[in-house]
Amino acid sequence: MKKSIVFLAMFSLFLSPVYADGWLDRFDFSFREPTETYSASSIELPEQEDFEEASVEDYNSAVEYNNKAIEAMNSNDLDRAIELFENAISLSPATIGFRKNYLIALNKAKDTDKLIFQSLKVLGQNPSDHQTAYLIGVSYLNDIKDYKKAADFFSYALSYKADEPHYVSALITALDNLRKYNDNVLELLKKYTPILNDSYQYYRLGLKYLDLGNYKNSIKAFSQAKTLDTEGFSHHAFVRAAFYSGNLRGLEEIARKTIKSFPKDANINSTKRIYNSLKKIDYAFKEKIKLIIQGASSLENLHFTVRPITNFSNHQETILISAKLSSKNKTINANINTKNNGTMDIEVPKNMWSTEILLELNYHIKTKALLGFYLNDENLVNIDEYRKDPNLSLEDERIGQLCNYIDSLTLEDSDNYNTPEELFVAKAVTAIAKGLEYQENGIDESVSWALDNLDKCDCTEFSRLLSALCLRKGIPSRLVSGFLVKSELLGKDTPIGHEWCEFYVKGMGWTSVDPTLQTSMHRAYFRNLLNDQIFFEYPQKYNEGTRIGVHYTANSSDNKSDVKVDIKNSYNISYWK
Repeated sequence: MKKSIVFLAMFSLFLSPVYADGWLDRFDFSFREPTETYSASSIELPEQEDFEEASVEDYNSAVEYNNKAIEAMNSNDLDRAIELFENAISLSPATIGFRKNYLIALNKAKDTDKLIFQSLKVLGQNPSDHQTAYLIGVSYLNDIKDYKKAADFFSYALSYKADEPHYVSALITALDNLRKYNDNVLELLKKYTPILNDSYQYYRLGLKYLDLGNYKNSIKAFSQAKTLDTEGFSHHAFVRAAFYSGNLRGLEEIARKTIKSFPKDANINSTKRIYNSLKKIDYAFKEKIKLIIQGASSLENLHFTVRPITNFSNHQETILISAKLSSKNKTINANINTKNNGTMDIEVPKNMWSTEILLELNYHIKTKALLGFYLNDENLVNIDEYRKDPNLSLEDERIGQLCNYIDSLTLEDSDNYNTPEELFVAKAVTAIAKGLEYQENGIDESVSWALDNLDKCDCTEFSRLLSALCLRKGIPSRLVSGFLVKSELLGKDTPIGHEWCEFYVKGMGWTSVDPTLQTSMHRAYFRNLLNDQIFFEYPQKYNEGTRIGVHYTANSSDNKSDVKVDIKNSYNISYWK
């Protein structure tokens, strides 16, 4: 987040051939990685061996070896067990039971190569032995990591015992690890999960739907998994899916109960982050504005102008606790002169002038989440005003082309939007999250620059591009400057603010959308203002420039150009104590 925004009218809608190079494809959120259709390869089995029947004496000796081998295996003396089973088989090679026990010992000993070799011999003797085929598949799956061969043996086992839960689950796991058979995996999960009635399979189904942006079916699958899950993984997944869907009413209490009931789950931190964004929170917010002055001795007067952080629409209540000036190892309470438009004018006394002067503003900010939020503000619905900002680059013909391209795409959860405006914005924000790569750049650039530098955009470029697309579509859109609370920044100074958007829906009002957070939070910040968003202002309301400024005059006898002032500001946020 960088500077204030104003808007400029748009012109050409046609794409110049110079840009017709496939750049639009980056914004195609409906594109999925190509998926192949799985077809099981045939299993090559060794020819059946023609074993002679063992004599009674040899058979009885083999039985003794077999029984001693079982005792050794139960005592975990696997080397001894394997040796004894081999003795039994050598005396009575036609007895399948000895060979099956031998496979169990090899499996326990993790002797994968010998296990597969011997299992194939058993399967060659009895091709319908689906249990042995399954055992071979498990070896390929867990030990060798050859997922295709694993899938082939699981499919072979299923051909003799269809719908066996262990076989189906293993086949799904093997194909899922291959990652190129996603459609097969989804169809298998849809078909077999109700039959398997297993929490983990419902969980996997929910994840597949979530990857597709199908929030409704994802939440449904996780809900079913919750009824069977006593460990907590699906409960935490349900909170994430509900959060990503953007339908957040009641989720605060669900997240709280999930944290309390399943505190040891690996995903608890994401649930805590969601809970904190929904519950009421009081923050201590500190804004530091440092002046670095060259030629301070030539100053005649010096003062800050600051538009303070204010209350906002039942989302935040803001109290300015203190304003302090520091310089020359001295700190004083600042004298604030508030103008009619709310701007604070803070004069720096002459005895505080130095090469470095710090203004520190301390706020108490009380926040609560606004869900399904619409702000009735008819004073700022003049779309022509929003088109005046040159940084929106509305004369760039690529914006019209991108707008039309987004219109042509199909959104998975399109039935969740009641108006054409909301559906377009939902598609646009999804396209932006797909097409732009986030990189904090510390510069203030236009939408045209963003389209030339798709991999170097931060929240300013994300938000400006969304506003430009909305305006091209005839939807009023304005930018919001503020601050995003991140757990890793609590109690630390940071120069990074944040920027998001609001768009206007006829008959409903202005509602929020954060295109930057769409990249990881899906729909959570669509129509919702959450507790980690601190509102500063609508920059385009003001013609005076940035929210924070410094004004000065130099002594008439000196050259004012000798005075140079650099402003550096930072923020520090923590929980209010």
